[in-house]
Amino acid sequence: MNVNPHLQYLQQQQQQQQQQQQQQQQSQPSQSNQSQSNQSPQFSQLQLQQLQRQQLLNQHLQQQQSQSQSSQVPPQLTQQSMGTPTSTNPLLAVLNGGANSNATSTGNGSLSSNPVLQQLQLQQLQQQVQLQQLQAQQQQQQQQQQQQQAIPIIKEVWSSNLEHEFQALRTFINDKTSKVFIAIHQEIPGIVARPVGTFKSSSDYHFQTLRANSDLLNLIQLSLCVIKISKNETISTPVIWQFNFLYDLTKEMYNEEHLAMLAQTSQINFQLLSTHGIPHFEFAELMIESGLILDDNINWVSFHAGYDLGFFVSLLSNDDLPVDEPDFYWWCAKYFPNFYDLKYIGNQILNKSTTNGAGGTNSNTLDEKTNKPSIEYLAEELHLLPISPAIRQHFTNSTFHSQQLTSTLHAYLSMECFKELLRRSNMTLLSSFKGTIWGLGTFSGGTSINNTNNNGVTEDEIVASRINGISTPSTPVGIISKSGMVHFGGRV
Repeated sequence: MNVNPHLQYLQQQQQQQQQQQQQQQQSQPSQSNQSQSNQSPQFSQLQLQQLQRQQLLNQHLQQQQSQSQSSQVPPQLTQQSMGTPTSTNPLLAVLNGGANSNATSTGNGSLSSNPVLQQLQLQQLQQQVQLQQLQAQQQQQQQQQQQQQAIPIIKEVWSSNLEHEFQALRTFINDKTSKVFIAIHQEIPGIVARPVGTFKSSSDYHFQTLRANSDLLNLIQLSLCVIKISKNETISTPVIWQFNFLYDLTKEMYNEEHLAMLAQTSQINFQLLSTHGIPHFEFAELMIESGLILDDNINWVSFHAGYDLGFFVSLLSNDDLPVDEPDFYWWCAKYFPNFYDLKYIGNQILNKSTTNGAGGTNSNTLDEKTNKPSIEYLAEELHLLPISPAIRQHFTNSTFHSQQLTSTLHAYLSMECFKELLRRSNMTLLSSFKGTIWGLGTFSGGTSINNTNNNGVTEDEIVASRINGISTPSTPVGIISKSGMVHFGGRV
């Protein structure tokens, strides 16, 4: 059995001290009695120290015997037995230091008097605190990811299940205790017409372009991403309905390049749309009866909402859009009382944060840093990309043949961007941006025509139109309804 040389030396000293004490007691019994009577406190302290030393020696010897029997020596013990300074050895510190035994004890959790040990113990405490903080942060991140990246429920709607899914949609939004938010995204056949002439402003030109194309074209797909936010700010799992409309390439007008892009990226099955698609008129009827529109409790969200609103209003009214912007805003305010354009809101909030509260910019100001050409750019700036593979896979494969759900993905991203903007600000701030359309104007508060005697055109607009010399181009109306319009040629 290996014995520590320090322990051997201490045992020898203890034996010599005991022998000297015995000799002194035998030779001078009377003096010892006197010394005990005169110095009893000191003698009691010596006895206590000796008892402590004996107990520590016995414990240490027992530990060495048990370790030698198991033939497994811990690295800390071997380091102490090989040239460890007496100041770092708890046993020697008790024997030699006396009063410092409590400071050097490793079992009571206090710091050692040795600066090296103090530094090591402080490092261990810091590491433990850092580990606890990392674990807490990981748990918070996991909870936030689970809330933010809830796997959506995707429902494809065709002519066969149109009424059933509208009933499910009505049931989902029929909750008076929560706020309902709906993000929309549409797939259109591109831009086939550009207005000519002189226009009052850039917004007038954009509106006339929107009006001309919405009058000539029909929707291909419409996706609605619906969530509910309760009073305690709990967000429900998003449910996405993708409506696939009846679309016959031999009868519809479209932009050939844009349609080829849709066929490649979205893999839209136009042959399936021509046979199983939803008739636009039937969808408009069920939409009006569903309770989704004309309701102040429903909040609508879109990115660059001009074309979404234009095609939607034209679809619901089954007619061409009004010639003048005020009339168009009036219809938007009636159908969608609470509408938010993410392109405008994102520009205002993000630009305000980057300029340290200097305020937003005009909605018609197209700056390279603030202008977001698509919802992906806004999602990337809000750090919402990339989408986790567990969620992404739900948008790659369709349950009905092999078309990809690109429209639903854009609606989902729009809703995620709105939730992130809401988290960074508040609903009161977002309400100040309600009803403003990027690049056009605002219909907040039900803005309508100012002078009904001029068929919705104000006196300033009439004067400006006469000064320009060329009236605003209009699409022929009253000859044939939009739902029955047939566009020959099929290409532009």
